[in-house]
Amino acid sequence: MAVSSTTASAASESIEKKVDPRKLASRINGLIDQFHVNAVSEDPFEWQPTSAYAKGKEILAEVADLLRGYQHVSKKGVVTKILLFGVGLPLLLALGAWQLQIPSGEDARVIVYISLGVVALGVIIAAAVIGTPEEIDLDFGLAWYTISRGWAFSRCNQSAAWELYCKRFGYFNCGDEDQGIPLRIWGTTEDGRPFQLFEFYYETVYYTTEYTHDEKGNITGSYQVKHEDPHYRYGIFLKVPESKVRFRISEIGGDFGKRVELESAAFNDAVGVYCDEADEAEVVKFLSPAVIVAMEEFFTNLDGVVLDFYPGMLLVGTEHDFLGDGSVTLNENAPRFEEEANRFGEGIEKFRAYIDGAVNAFRKYND
Repeated sequence: MAVSSTTASAASESIEKKVDPRKLASRINGLIDQFHVNAVSEDPFEWQPTSAYAKGKEILAEVADLLRGYQHVSKKGVVTKILLFGVGLPLLLALGAWQLQIPSGEDARVIVYISLGVVALGVIIAAAVIGTPEEIDLDFGLAWYTISRGWAFSRCNQSAAWELYCKRFGYFNCGDEDQGIPLRIWGTTEDGRPFQLFEFYYETVYYTTEYTHDEKGNITGSYQVKHEDPHYRYGIFLKVPESKVRFRISEIGGDFGKRVELESAAFNDAVGVYCDEADEAEVVKFLSPAVIVAMEEFFTNLDGVVLDFYPGMLLVGTEHDFLGDGSVTLNENAPRFEEEANRFGEGIEKFRAYIDGAVNAFRKYND
C-alpha cells in the first residue's frame, strides 16, 4: 500500500525528533482502533462503516508519517547500568558477606543472601521491562492491508457474533466454552462478489481424576482436574450464486443428512459429501468430475477443511492460519515499517487464491 505523506500535513507538524515511544504507540493504536466495525449481523456480508472510514487513507497517512519520523533512542546503556549496579552490586555484597561470615549467625546470613537475591531478581525484571521496546499492535498491519482496498475489519462483539452465526451455520456449533469470532474482515472480490474472512476460536473441555495419597502411598481421596484445549479455525463466507442447495464437503465428517458416493473413489476415501436425501441428485450434478479434480487440489493445500454450501453462498472453514503479524516494534527499524506491513496480507491472498481456484471450477461447470 502506498500512502502519500503529503496528505497528512497535520501529522507532520506534530512529529518531534525524539518522542516518547509509549505515547507514540498509544496514539497510533488509538487511531487504528477507530476502524473496528461495531456491527453484528446474522448476515455475514452485512457491515456498517465507522466514521473513520471516510478518512481512512488520511488517518493511515498520519500514522505513516509518525512512524517515518520516529527516531529510536537505544536503552542499552541504561539497561547495562541498571544490571551492573542493581545485580552486580548485590552479588558482590553477598560474596563479601559469605567470605567474611557476616552476619555471624547462620540464619541471619541466609536471610541476607535471600534478600540480596530478591533485589537482584527484581532489578533483572525491571531491566527487562525498561529494555523491551514498545509495539504498535497487530491491527496496524490489518488496517494497512484492508483500508487501501476499501475493506473493513472488526475485533468487536466477538461472543455476540458467534452466537448469531451459531444459530444459522452449523460449522460454528462446536466447543464447550469461550467461543468467539476474534476477527472479521469484509471485502469484495475483483468480480464484485462480497465475502467475509473470519477467525473462529473455541475451547473443548475434559476432566481427569487425580488422587491424593498418604505417607505410605495409599489413596486417601480423589478430585477432578479441568483441562481446556484451545482451537483456532479460519475461513471465509463467499457469495456463490451457482450453489443451489445445502450440502457439506468435509475431511472431518458431516453434521446432517446422508453421505453421498461420487464417481471418484479416491475423493470418496479422502473426504465425505453430505446432504439431504432429496438434494442428492443436485449435489452429484454440481460435483462433476472436473469440479472434483479442482477440489482434490484444494484439499491438498489446506488442512481440516469443511465446505458448507448454502443456496447462493459458500462457507469454508479450515485449520490453515492465513493471518500475518501486523505489529510494529518501535526500534531502529520502525521507519522502514512498510517492508513488513506490505507483507501482512500475503497469507490472506494465498488463501483467497485457493478459494478462487475452487470457486472458478464450480462456476465454470455449473453455469
